[in-house]
Parts: sequence; structure tokens; C-alpha cells
Amino acid sequence: MNVMMINHNEVHLWSAKVHPLTQHIAETYITWLSDSERKRYDRLATSRGRHQFLVTRALVRSALSIYLQVNPEEVEFRYGHYGKPMLDPACGLHFNLSNTNDLVVCLVSCSGPVGVDMEKCTRKEELFEIANGFLSSAEYKELSFLPVNIQKERALSLWTLKEAFVKVLGIGMNCPLDTIRVEFDDQNKISIHVDDKITPHPGQLSYGMFDYQKHRITLVIEGSVLNRLTIIEVQPFMNEPTMYCGLSLQHRIKSEPIQSGKINHKYFHSITNMRQTVEKRILVPINLLQKNKLG
Repeated sequence: MNVMMINHNEVHLWSAKVHPLTQHIAETYITWLSDSERKRYDRLATSRGRHQFLVTRALVRSALSIYLQVNPEEVEFRYGHYGKPMLDPACGLHFNLSNTNDLVVCLVSCSGPVGVDMEKCTRKEELFEIANGFLSSAEYKELSFLPVNIQKERALSLWTLKEAFVKVLGIGMNCPLDTIRVEFDDQNKISIHVDDKITPHPGQLSYGMFDYQKHRITLVIEGSVLNRLTIIEVQPFMNEPTMYCGLSLQHRIKSEPIQSGKINHKYFHSITNMRQTVEKRILVPINLLQKNKLG
């Protein structure tokens, strides 16, 4: 049995679109759930919410099972004081989740705690309207000085950056976003400041931000300086496939480099040519992942 390998200078972003599920596939995913997950699933009031929950849990369990060389239902979790999920027992592998009605992502690293947040790019209007609720007074003042066409993009970017940052800390919304202040220097290098009362304080951070599948995605990783991002796309299948094709590298897409303490992103008013290749693996049914490990 092979295992998915990950180095200290890279992160993997697993991605799955939220497609309709057949009854058979949904029932399979339900068998992967722990007792507590099943109770959460049963409490969901809408079929859409239950469907999204199943795809999210199927993605994270399938992805982590490949690194751990176990079946998806055998992956065990524990939860931090503020509810951040972690592997149990700890094994040096860190992950974080984000989802919308259309897309689910799971970020995996072995360098340290990670946080990922994504929002649909169409939410920029809505987030701009409420920006004074999640930006510090200094940030909001800076926002007002930007060209009008940049203001909404920055509001969207700052929202995802702050959300990913608090996920790294494992404190979630227990840290009001307007108490986090993001500063930019002339080279667009960022520094993040939080109230001294907020703990824990992170160590060295790397950041990444890019648009993908009509979503703004922001990654924050604590630990080693990271320079490689691999996006692995998976999807549930509607019919039993005739053969398993594996996850061979055969497509490439462009994205922003991950840099320590710096975001090169045009929506931070710093237009930078994309310089790093991100390997994009072919689509593979989630259901096959518990049977076929990646080489």
C-alpha cells in the first residue's frame, strides 16, 4: 500500500465541488461518520445542508486516510478548546477546512498549524458593505483611500486573510476580526498585529492567496517557509467507474507563490506576474480513495 507524501516546504489543497449525490453514495458516506458526526448530520434541517456536510466529511476523511494509510471511517479526530478539529492521536499532520455551497477544500501540511478560508468572489459587494464591522479603524481608513474598483476586492481579501489567520490560532470567531490589524509596507510585505490578550501567538507564518473556481482562497501556514502548493481535485462519481486511473500529474495551472510574510496579489494593489507552477492532479472519485492509495 502506497501513501501520499508531503514535504515540510509544501502544502496540499484538496478540493471537491459540491455535486448532487446518489442515494447509494450518500449512504456510503454516512457509514464513514463518527457517532458525533452522525448526530450533527441528523440535526441539520435541510437536505442541502446535509448534502454539503457529507461531501465535506467525505473529502477530509478520504484525504487524510491516504496520508495515514487507513480507511476513511478509521480517521479519528479531537477538538481544541474553541472547536478546531485535529487528528487524534497527533502525528505531525495538520489540516483545516473551508466550504461554501459550491466548493469544499481541505488544506494539509506537516510543517505546522494551518488555516484556510474561501469566499465566493461574488461576495465582495456584501463584504465591502459590512467592512467597518471586521476591519480595524486604521484598515477602514486605508480602504477609503484606495481606488473604488480596488476597495471591494481588498475587503474580500482582508476578510479571507483574517478568517484563515484565526483558524491557524485555533480560536475562530472568539477573536473579533476588527481586533486584528493588517499592515502593508512599500514592498507589499504584510504584518499582522493582534491584541496582547489574544493567545496563542503564532510563530513564523507563510501566506498564499489566489482565485480558484470563482472563489477567493487564502492560506496561512505556521512553521517552515513554504514554496510549493499542490491542488488535488476530487469528486464523487454518479456511476460506478469501469477502471481506476490513479492520480498521475498531467495538468498544470498557474498560481501565486507562497511567500513568508508576504502576499503578492493584484487585489492588494500589487500587480505581480504569477511565477510558480501549481501541480493540478486529475479528477478522481472520492469513493475510490479508500481503496487506492496515491503513489
